[in-house]
Amino acid sequence: MRIFTLPSCLVLLTFLVILACPTGLLASEENTRQNIYLELDFDFTSGDYGTDTTTDSYVYTLLLGAYLGSRWDVQLSAPYIYKSNSYLTTSGNVYYGSRMTGTPQVGQLANGDGMGGSGGDGTGGTTDTTTTTMTDVKESQSGFGDMSLSLGCILLFENQTSPQVRAYVEGRLPTGDEDKGLGTGGYGVEGGFELFKWVGPFSLLGSGAYTWQEDSSDIGLKEYWSYEVGLGYALTDRLRPGLSLWGATEPAEDVGSLLEGKAQLSYRTGSSSAIGAYVMKGLATSSPDMGTGFFFFWNF
Repeated sequence: MRIFTLPSCLVLLTFLVILACPTGLLASEENTRQNIYLELDFDFTSGDYGTDTTTDSYVYTLLLGAYLGSRWDVQLSAPYIYKSNSYLTTSGNVYYGSRMTGTPQVGQLANGDGMGGSGGDGTGGTTDTTTTTMTDVKESQSGFGDMSLSLGCILLFENQTSPQVRAYVEGRLPTGDEDKGLGTGGYGVEGGFELFKWVGPFSLLGSGAYTWQEDSSDIGLKEYWSYEVGLGYALTDRLRPGLSLWGATEPAEDVGSLLEGKAQLSYRTGSSSAIGAYVMKGLATSSPDMGTGFFFFWNF
């Protein structure tokens, strides 16, 4: 297990940058946000991921977070998953295909926030020395998936010439049942940076991240990069449509890169609440064919 490769150092560097972020670094801003927030996400994806079997997946995610002053934030993510079969292993926002269906395939869930995973869906194989009992991959599976915990810090607040810059570190916890394909049985760490800027009524978004993941099964997990770019428009003070593109380098052996497009619409229902919906389309073989979902957000 190679933890300290050159790209892996980005995760460690991000963590150190966050820890070094003092209260008065670079800029100051009054904290107008309330301390606690809650978000409920409902996501549906469907695709064959390069195999001859279509998998439908429903993911219900509870996001609980807190703003620690004007710069810091922490968030806990807990998904509950239903899949029409066990051909794919789920971890966070990424699916990994079973080796029983051919080469491993992977697809990002429609919410676009990316963690990695592995294909240990309980389907073993026969080697020269060991025989493993196989799970019926045609059966539907449901249960809790891999949880994640993140820590973020705003390094630079947005002003007339500069975007807002936020650094974050997110850890994946192996809480999903590996035998049912609901988790990977291994840990993962992601570190990255997010940029956001208003230009008149338009909002610009860009992010880049690096993910290290523990390869606790035979799927051949790899360290990988991910990115996202987005464009939004303030149609009114409350209504905001937007478009985004998310992609990643190959997260497992013989999987290939990922690419997905999304169109979304959010509506601010009050000073501390919002709702939204989206549709997405996979633009690579290893991404889902299509997806849709909606969310509810409250800030307490």
